[in-house]
Amino acid sequence: LILGFLLGYPVAIFGIFFSFFIGAVVGLIYIKIRQKTMKDTLPFAPFLIFSAFFSILYGANLVQWYLGSFMFGGL
Repeated sequence: LILGFLLGYPVAIFGIFFSFFIGAVVGLIYIKIRQKTMKDTLPFAPFLIFSAFFSILYGANLVQWYLGSFMFGGL
């Protein structure tokens, strides 16, 4: 909820998606190097914090690029 208020509508969705993506990548790396198994848990807050900072810096530009490039057919 706070992430949505901080970032605004389209950038907040990017931030949440990005946190899930980064969490999945880190989880797969932990599984690959055999430090964690599928039954272990990872805290989600560090990924939310990282994605919030990333979204503040680059989120608006990435959302604008994505909507302009893929959604409406322009490059």
